[in-house]
Amino acid sequence: MPNKDKSRDYRLSKYFLLFLITNMLFLPTLAFGQGGSNFENAVEITSGKITSTWNIAENEFYKINLVEDQLLSISLDVPEGTNIDIFLYDPKKTDASSDSSNLLKSSNNENTGIDEEIKYTAVETGYHYLKLVGSKYSGTGQYELDVFVTEFEILFEGWGTEASPKEVAPGDLGANFNIILRNGGGFDVNDLSLEITLNEYFTNRTGGSRLYDIKSSTIKSGETISFNFLVNIDEDSPLTKQNLPLTIEFKKSEDKVRGIPIVTEIHFTVTGRNFVKLSIDKQDLVPDEYNDITFTIKNEGTAKTGIIDFVLNIPTPLILIGSDNKWSLSSIAPNNEITLNTQIYVPLSEAGKTVQISGQLTFSNSLGTQQTETRTLDIKINKLEGKGIEVVNSFWGKTNDEISVEPGDNKVRLSVTIQNRNTGPISGVQGTLVLENPFSGNTNGKSSSTFFGQSILSGATATSEFLLNIDQNAQIGNYKIKIIFSYLDKDSILQNQEVEFTVDIEGKSKTEINLINNLLISGTENNVILEIKNTGTAPMHKVNIEMLTTPVGAAKLSIVDGNTKRHITKIDPNENIKIEYPIYISANAIEGLSEISISVEYRNTNGLIKVTNTNLVFIIKEWESPFDVSLSDNLLYSGKVTEKEILIFNNGNEKMKNINVDLVFPSNQQGSSPIFLNSGDSDWKINELNQLESATIYPQIFATLDSKDQSYPVQISLSYTDSKGYPHKETQQVSFSVRGNINVITQEPSLSPQVISIGRNSTFSGSLLNKGDTEGIFSEIRIISSEFISTSEESYQYIGELDPDTPIPFSLKFGLTDEAKEGIMQIAIEIKFEDEYGNVFRETEELGLIVKERSYQYIDETNTEENEEPSNNPINNIPTEVVAGVAGFLLLLIIFIRNRRKNKNPF
Repeated sequence: MPNKDKSRDYRLSKYFLLFLITNMLFLPTLAFGQGGSNFENAVEITSGKITSTWNIAENEFYKINLVEDQLLSISLDVPEGTNIDIFLYDPKKTDASSDSSNLLKSSNNENTGIDEEIKYTAVETGYHYLKLVGSKYSGTGQYELDVFVTEFEILFEGWGTEASPKEVAPGDLGANFNIILRNGGGFDVNDLSLEITLNEYFTNRTGGSRLYDIKSSTIKSGETISFNFLVNIDEDSPLTKQNLPLTIEFKKSEDKVRGIPIVTEIHFTVTGRNFVKLSIDKQDLVPDEYNDITFTIKNEGTAKTGIIDFVLNIPTPLILIGSDNKWSLSSIAPNNEITLNTQIYVPLSEAGKTVQISGQLTFSNSLGTQQTETRTLDIKINKLEGKGIEVVNSFWGKTNDEISVEPGDNKVRLSVTIQNRNTGPISGVQGTLVLENPFSGNTNGKSSSTFFGQSILSGATATSEFLLNIDQNAQIGNYKIKIIFSYLDKDSILQNQEVEFTVDIEGKSKTEINLINNLLISGTENNVILEIKNTGTAPMHKVNIEMLTTPVGAAKLSIVDGNTKRHITKIDPNENIKIEYPIYISANAIEGLSEISISVEYRNTNGLIKVTNTNLVFIIKEWESPFDVSLSDNLLYSGKVTEKEILIFNNGNEKMKNINVDLVFPSNQQGSSPIFLNSGDSDWKINELNQLESATIYPQIFATLDSKDQSYPVQISLSYTDSKGYPHKETQQVSFSVRGNINVITQEPSLSPQVISIGRNSTFSGSLLNKGDTEGIFSEIRIISSEFISTSEESYQYIGELDPDTPIPFSLKFGLTDEAKEGIMQIAIEIKFEDEYGNVFRETEELGLIVKERSYQYIDETNTEENEEPSNNPINNIPTEVVAGVAGFLLLLIIFIRNRRKNKNPF
């Protein structure tokens, strides 16, 4: 009987070894070409040509470093009898190449011998991965892979030059068209050529439909080069944006390899030209009168003008009435016009003369270039007789000091300017105002008189002043006043004349300046809103607001866009205007109150410039951290690596970007740290965190044995930029408590028997060893029941205390169910224990058990060892001890691998 068992075990061992050897012999074998065999060992390539031979079936992997906006061009020359496909993958997702979501672009023609091509513009910087997949069915399999990383940036495309762009119009011949290219790729090029295919509106100098030029010189990486062409523009060309195809070809200077042509577009516009004409509705003016004049400004060109600043120059002694000589006009489209209505007074002295009026027009052309043009007009003045005295002007205040008035003003000056329109001098001129509500004289309620001088020559003027009161209930508006003149004419005859003229109660402009938000945060950009309010009764015109950037207080302030001035056309009475200033307060500004100066300049209703200056107070507050840093728990274990969760939470009111988190561990007196990062860099990077959004980092921290029962602070350094792009730095602190380590392992685990038939029992034995520094309590061990494992009371053992470095043996029994399968089955045990704080720990271990069919145990017992015939099979000649040794080695190897996976101790 023992001989039969030995024979049976011998045969089983040989079959098992044969099974192992057979499976090892038929492991798959892969052949790789010039590229790598997977993403991790992908071969880095640069621009150029790769020639290699394709094996029967293989994959090849390459990686190419791209900068954002660079163009990657790939061309694969596939030989006859071979089918190769190319796939380009996302640089951040190469860990799962089979996932189609990682794929950026592909070229995969199904037939053999078909070339493949990919063109892709990088949207981010980093390595991009190229995978070649295919099979060779016949032929040599020699393929050619062209790869070029280029970035030909078009710096200028237009008429004229970059420094001096030109307007062009339909019908222009030989217009200068210029293209400036920058070689942004990582290599030098030569034989750089451009070809532009023209449409029906353009031809080259000889009437052809394409533009071509080539530069044979070397253009280094980063250099620019200019291409200049002469273009004829058809008379029917529209004034619209044109898109024309552009082909760029080149050679790589280093090895003279011709690059893959790049096809893109250029964009330009046939701008047209503007031509502005100035005309007047009258060719002669009447002296001694206010001549109503209409000026017409017409655009007779083909392009729209920009906003026009128009200045009208009237020669002295002619006088432009009712306005200054400057206008700001809207842009004028082709064949459109703008009219200006004004009055020009001509003195009698200018009768019969011809004068020249000029207009200066400043505007932007279609390219945005500012240009100034001058137009002149010749005007004849008729000769007429005089007509007595005329009031030519009236204003509140005095000469060179005009004022605005409002209801309730008393003793205000009304200046009246008269002109002698007689043909000879007059003398003894006295004027008396006939006053009605809402006006009254300072001394006489219904009239006010003044003297205009002893003598006034023909055509000359004289000014005198009246003191008037304005009723409190007066309305803003125009009022007519009568004045009665008495004087002696050139023949000393007393003359009386009544004249009516107009005065205005315009009201007064009053400025109130406030800060809507006066709390500013240091170290970042603040959106400061300035409120300008007109609390007066008259409009403010052409308002200029300036914020002075030198505050009185300690704040270091600057306006982000550099524009300290704001312009408003008009602010009506009781109107509020809010103006935004982006203001940066220095990070080292002192908290507290500070001041800033505001200047408001405007024109009142008389056109006089008024200025209001004030200092506004604001409060400076230091930047407050938007981040809350918290731990899931703060426990570490001595002599052990513990992975912790640190939560970074944005509790602020804006998005934070470019967040760097750095952990700084404490040091003892010897300069070493009792706790430290187990491996890797202590710096974590977070792209951005929106408001109320969080991110978690998972540092693996090792606590030394000496750190047990101690607490240690860890500094968390945060650097980031706010939503306006300004950098900030701060430090927060968390504390970790170190507890003793309970590190339970199994020693010498074994199964008896190691080979078991289905339906039979086995024993899992070994010993438990606490390699930590703290006692484990209430420990127990059991076999984990499963579909094919049956357990009983003998599958569980209570251990109790686990003292450090004291092995405790265990022995657990279990059985295999009838449903078990032949092969290697994993037997799992669970080790459960507690620490002194009541924390429960569970660990599992596994061993591989060899399971055989039940039928193997029924071997023909009539056969004896003496009766067995020797076999020629070499497997039959392997000694039983060798077979058992191989099986035992494999079993121990499985145990070692599994223990290594579960053991997280770095030592």
